[in-house]
Amino acid sequence: MDQISFNFERSEPALMEASPAQVRSPNLPRKEAQTLADVAELVQADRCLADTRRRDLLSGLNRFATIAGQPLVAIPATAAAVRHILEGTTPRQHNLKKKSFQTLRSTLAFAVKTYGPVEVRESHAVKRQWNAEWMELVELIDVPFRRHALSRFAAFCSSRRISPAAVTNSTLADFLAELLATEVVKLPKTIVHGTVSAWNRAGRDIAGWPQLRLTSPTTPVPHIFPLAAFSESFKAELASWQRRTSSAATSRSIFRDEGLLRELRPDTVKSQLSLFRQVASALVRSGAMQIKEIISLNSLCDPDKLRVALEFEHDRLQGNDRRVLEMANKIRVLCKHFDGVTDRQIAGLERLCLGRPERRKEITEQNRLRLAQFDEPGNYEKLLRFPERAAAQARQMTNPYRAAKRMEQAVAIAILLRVAPRLATLRQIELFWLKHQADGSVVLSIPPTALKARRALEVWLNADCGALIDELIHDFRPDLPCASGPYLFPGEDGGPRSKNAMYEQVTDVGRELGMDINPHLYRHLLQKMCVERDPRSVAEVSRVLGHASTSTTITFYADRNGNAASKRLDALLMGGEPEEGDNA
Repeated sequence: MDQISFNFERSEPALMEASPAQVRSPNLPRKEAQTLADVAELVQADRCLADTRRRDLLSGLNRFATIAGQPLVAIPATAAAVRHILEGTTPRQHNLKKKSFQTLRSTLAFAVKTYGPVEVRESHAVKRQWNAEWMELVELIDVPFRRHALSRFAAFCSSRRISPAAVTNSTLADFLAELLATEVVKLPKTIVHGTVSAWNRAGRDIAGWPQLRLTSPTTPVPHIFPLAAFSESFKAELASWQRRTSSAATSRSIFRDEGLLRELRPDTVKSQLSLFRQVASALVRSGAMQIKEIISLNSLCDPDKLRVALEFEHDRLQGNDRRVLEMANKIRVLCKHFDGVTDRQIAGLERLCLGRPERRKEITEQNRLRLAQFDEPGNYEKLLRFPERAAAQARQMTNPYRAAKRMEQAVAIAILLRVAPRLATLRQIELFWLKHQADGSVVLSIPPTALKARRALEVWLNADCGALIDELIHDFRPDLPCASGPYLFPGEDGGPRSKNAMYEQVTDVGRELGMDINPHLYRHLLQKMCVERDPRSVAEVSRVLGHASTSTTITFYADRNGNAASKRLDALLMGGEPEEGDNA
């Protein structure tokens, strides 16, 4: 969909004419609509509506009742109630085309805003255009989509005569409250998050922008204390731990009694440091210790106090036994490398972890259910067709930024379908890793630092995938922020695309296709499709996935092959031959 353009050259504020959706028809009965059944009655009675429009509204309401699985009389005539139902459904679940679903949402928005409760309708009875102060400020933003991200907030503040300098986090909370009460089509939290991001970025990049940093009212208060809150001695121990685990022992140090650990991956070190802060914070928030008492890693190892902290975490995590026991077990394992830990402490931690969960040796049940989607005929083919379909849409888009993002999405899925890199590797792909071949294919050379197994890997991408990559780089990528950087998927800060942004870009594809797909599922999916078609391919799958051995592939990725294997055995038992490509 093309981006909506806004006119930022208005010389002065003006009042917009109220739309039919914002004015009560004089012929409407005085009855106040409390449910969508009331709305349907008001639509039927409204003589200002053309017959075709009336039929469309009533048809949309009836279709919505079918989707909701409830009668109209059971659904409140509020934007929040309608939006809540729409959030939990996709067009494909109800055999609707995407455009038909969008039309339905617009129809419902019109009906609720026109015939819904008076207090909601009056809040939008007259929309003011932006006042001169807001127009002048937003015009300082060069990138159109970032101006667009602030458009709703600017209109909201203008209507309430709140100047940019007077904006506070309370203003943002009021903005969210209005969106929750009135918005049917858009997701209020998504609008607010976009507003926060655009405002804070402008504050960093634009001279003269108000320096208040907004924080989303939907963001929970962090339960882990910042590092600065702890004592200097505890911070020094964490820094020492990071040094010891991030570099291998040298020949001069391995004979000293320094207790050096083996070199760990940066993500592992980061995870351990986060664990120490999480446990320390739980000790404080549970009341087991005061923050000034946490002076070293040894402070985390008192079994009695740690039990209190873990019980606090258990309540905070709503009874998640596994997460809490894993925390305790990690402290038990690592505490042997802390200075001054006694045998009594170690024994106490051992008792605390008697019920610890065994290491998972199979695919999770959630991923098992996700993979089951591809037992349905046609689902895998829909996913396979997505890159070219998305690329075709990108070529038709007139907005350069949106076209570039769509083509990025097409390339990301094409790479995931062929070689299934981890998300951390995918977002870090640099242009020089891509070696274009004479036949149009591409060899992706991944250095060891970008892989979990810390071993270099080369994988081949076919000519179709290579053509999409080439088109992205030359025709679309220049329209992205920081396109001069080295990354195939550039982030707005000049580095690689952020983990969250890349994750959303990939998972949005699943929502678009009516399936539940996350980035890591592509690794399981590659194994499923290849090994079901040819069991002998497990070694090749293992190499492409970058596993240290095929046992990892078999243990965590290949435990769903009983379905395909039983079909092959059935063919043998019936005296036939397995289908071509399925020979064991």
